[in-house]
Amino acid sequence: MKTRLVRMRFGVLLTALALAVGLVVAGCGGGGSTGGGTTGGAASAGSEPEAKAKPGGTLTIADSGEALTLDPTKIIENNSIHVVTQVVEPLFKANMAGKIEPWLAKSMKVSPDHKTWTVTLRKGIDFSDGRPLTAADVVFSLHNVIKSEFWGFMFEGIAAVKETSPTTVVITTKKPNAKLEGPLSLPFAAAIIPKNFGGESEAEFAQKPIGTGPFVVASWKHGEALTLEKNPHYWKPGLPLLEKVVFENMPDVNSRTTQLRAGELSAMFAPDWSQISSLEADPNVHVGIYAMGMLDSLGLNMKEPLFKNPKVREAVSLAVNREGIITAALAGHGEPAGSWLPPVLEDHDASIKAPAQDLEKAKALLAEAVKEEGLDPSITLSTLSGDSYVGTASQVVQADLEEAGFKVGIQQLDESALIAQLQAGKYDAALGGALSSDIVDPSELASFWPATNALNTFGDTETVARLAEEASTATDESVRRQKYFEIQEAVDKEKALVTLDYHPFVWAMQSNVTGFDVNSTGVPWLAEAGFTE
Repeated sequence: MKTRLVRMRFGVLLTALALAVGLVVAGCGGGGSTGGGTTGGAASAGSEPEAKAKPGGTLTIADSGEALTLDPTKIIENNSIHVVTQVVEPLFKANMAGKIEPWLAKSMKVSPDHKTWTVTLRKGIDFSDGRPLTAADVVFSLHNVIKSEFWGFMFEGIAAVKETSPTTVVITTKKPNAKLEGPLSLPFAAAIIPKNFGGESEAEFAQKPIGTGPFVVASWKHGEALTLEKNPHYWKPGLPLLEKVVFENMPDVNSRTTQLRAGELSAMFAPDWSQISSLEADPNVHVGIYAMGMLDSLGLNMKEPLFKNPKVREAVSLAVNREGIITAALAGHGEPAGSWLPPVLEDHDASIKAPAQDLEKAKALLAEAVKEEGLDPSITLSTLSGDSYVGTASQVVQADLEEAGFKVGIQQLDESALIAQLQAGKYDAALGGALSSDIVDPSELASFWPATNALNTFGDTETVARLAEEASTATDESVRRQKYFEIQEAVDKEKALVTLDYHPFVWAMQSNVTGFDVNSTGVPWLAEAGFTE
């Protein structure tokens, strides 16, 4: 986070997190985060049921880059998330249907005032080193994430975490909390780790974390590969099926694709959008298209006189041909975006529709603004270099805006330079990555907006911050939902962030790989993955 900037899957995300807080934009080849498997984690319409996986074997995955850290509370990009979520687990987890369910927690009861939450742990769960999971570990883990500079903002409402028995933890919140299980389902930062890092230093733990997940870190050859091995103490009977999972560091999407076709890899993350059709036609390859969990957007810097004018922002939104971007940059694998909250999230407002391209109206609005205020319609579009989606989409946007009367130059920047530019507000417009969420609850992205100067657009943050606070403390589900709708409506009305498209998580794998699934927030689940009989 997810949300996480990653042409990542936030992807990046060079839109939200990345655009704003400098989260990593992990190069993802096919334009943003992609995941594998099937839509929404369930089999695609008309597909045959997956064959049963046999125990054993090594799954070799080519990711879009190397994990930066294995410290759960310091992760900000996809490559690390893909690894760590196989090693550590949270109290609650989003299932393949996009619903949050108890995981390490057996149950959670809330007081009538919604300020005291009693969590009961499952019995019989051990860490990968054989030590039993206890309430003391939960207390330590939550205190650890609360102080995290990256993820602490999601837990600011917690006043205290106390152990009341070896299997019971009581969490109290400063104000009523509508859905505490939301942040507690953050699959990496909110994961439960051993008290005091299992006796290791924090730095040592970050290289080889101990968790309750299906796999353990066996070795990490930095710059080359990271190997996981089966956790002999895993609490789910019969799982995992694989003996090993190897994450290869392979940033070049063409290298990943070539090795997958040659049978040298079991699976790859983020195939180039233009290659998906040919991969689907390969009898030895299966392409998994998961949930529509990513948003691509165009950020307009409202510190600039041109974009302070609402007519100009409206002109940009009307000038852009979203269908053209989807066809050219996503090879048709996307949908025009309305709300800035992706469709997989709870309380996504589907009533906010993407506007149809209207160049005549866009021209008129821009001409009025230029005449009224003497504005210069010349802009520089800052983009992330080396990303196929961004490279193609930026050309479509440039052509559309110039037809509406703008004069547009494109500036390609590497990740660090682009993030620095965005954070400093020294840009005109930016197209750099995709936005997604790490939890299905909208509270994470709603918090990002005010925390990151409106995703570095420097738009209105007060309205969203107020509504997000009201949503987080609303115990009536209908009231909470309405507040999130109002947040989406406010962002849509302002148009400092011009939404472009939603796209899915995509992976490609050998046809004999089965049980490889990805949930609605793009997190792979490998405990049941394996090879067909």
